Amino acid sequence: MRRSPNKMMVLLGDLEEHSVREVCQGAAEYAAARPDVDFDPWSIYLGRTQLPTPADLNRIDGLLLAEATLRLLGGSPSRLKVPHVFYLANEPHPASPSVELDEQAIGHMAAAHLLHRGYRHLAFFGCGSKPWSRQRGEGFRQTAQVAQVAVRQFECSPEMLPAYRSHSLHRREPGLRNDLNALPFPCGVFAANDVIACYIIQAARESGLRVPEQLGVIGVDDDPIPNAAAGLAISTIHVPFREAGRQAAAMLDQWMRTRAKPRRILLPPIRVVVRTSTNLFTVADALVGHAQAYIEDHRDERLSVAQVVRALRTTPVTLGKHFHHHLKMTPAQYIRLRRLEYARELLRAGDMNVAEVSEACHFHDCSYFCQVFRQTMGVSPGQLRPR
Repeated sequence: MRRSPNKMMVLLGDLEEHSVREVCQGAAEYAAARPDVDFDPWSIYLGRTQLPTPADLNRIDGLLLAEATLRLLGGSPSRLKVPHVFYLANEPHPASPSVELDEQAIGHMAAAHLLHRGYRHLAFFGCGSKPWSRQRGEGFRQTAQVAQVAVRQFECSPEMLPAYRSHSLHRREPGLRNDLNALPFPCGVFAANDVIACYIIQAARESGLRVPEQLGVIGVDDDPIPNAAAGLAISTIHVPFREAGRQAAAMLDQWMRTRAKPRRILLPPIRVVVRTSTNLFTVADALVGHAQAYIEDHRDERLSVAQVVRALRTTPVTLGKHFHHHLKMTPAQYIRLRRLEYARELLRAGDMNVAEVSEACHFHDCSYFCQVFRQTMGVSPGQLRPR
C-alpha cells in the first residue's frame, strides 16, 4: 500500500511516441513544482503483455491519459472513478476535462506558410482514419480556398504512420512517387505529420524531384526521429505538446483538490520551424524573392528598408515597385508584418511577457506595440500567451 501522503498523479501513454514524451515532460515540470504531488509515467502500448486493470487505475489519485490508451485498456470514461484529464484529445468528453490542440489552426498555419513562400499549387497528404489528420486537412483547405488555390488530396494508410523505415518501405515509395510525379510544379505539400513528410521527402529524392524548388514540404510535430531520417530537412509546425502536459497536470491537480467542474482547453500551434524543405521563396520575381529571404533571415533584428536595399544593391523606388506589383504592399509594411508574426510566435511560446516581446521585436513603446498587434492580428498580445 502506498504510504506517501502526497497525491499520486499518473500519466498513461505510449512513451515511444514523440507527442506523449513531450506531454509527459510538461506534466512532470508542473508536478516538480508541487511538493505535495508525486508524478509517475506508465508506458502503455499495443502488445504489452501486462496492462493495469481498472482496479489498479482506481487506486490512483489522478490520471492523465489519451483516448487510445483508454481504448487499449478496454475502458470508458464512465468507468473511471478517479479524477482524470484527457491530453491531446480528439473526441468530445462532456464529463471529463481535456486539453486539445487546435488542429484546424495547424492546417491554417501550414497553408499560410506555403502560400507566403510563393507556392500556388497545394497538396495535402493525410490519413482519413485519424481525426487529427482530417481536421488539419480541413483547416489547410479553408485557408487555401480563401486564397483561391485548389488543394489536391492524397490518403496514406494508417500502417505507414508508426514506423520511419521498415521492410515495407519499398512498397510504400512507388505509390508516393506516382502521386508526387502527378503534381503540378512548383507545389507546396502539407503532410499531416512529420512521419508522412519524411516519406514524401525520401520518395521525392528517389524520383529526382528537387526539394524545395519543385516540392515544398511541411509537416507537423517537430519530431526529431523522422526529421533525422529525412536528413534534418523537414520544415514543421511546432505544437505546444509540453504546454498541453502542463495544462493537463494543472487541471488534474485542481480537480483532485477541489473537484472543480470539468472544462476544455484548446491550444493553438506555436510557429513554423523552417528547414531545407521550404527554405525558398518561389515568387516569380527574383528581386522580391531575394528581399523576402533577407528579411526572413533578419526579422528578429532592427531591420530597415535601407538595409534591405543596400544588401540587394537596388534602389528604394525599384524595390517598392516590385513589392507593390507582387505582394500588394510596401517593403516597410512587409517588414513590420513579419516582425509582428515573429512576435506572435514568441507570445505563443510563453517564455516572455508582453513587454519583453515588444522589446525583442524592437517596438520600444509597449502600448504602441499592443495597438498595432491588435489591429493586424485581430487579438491582443495577452490573449495569445499560455495561461
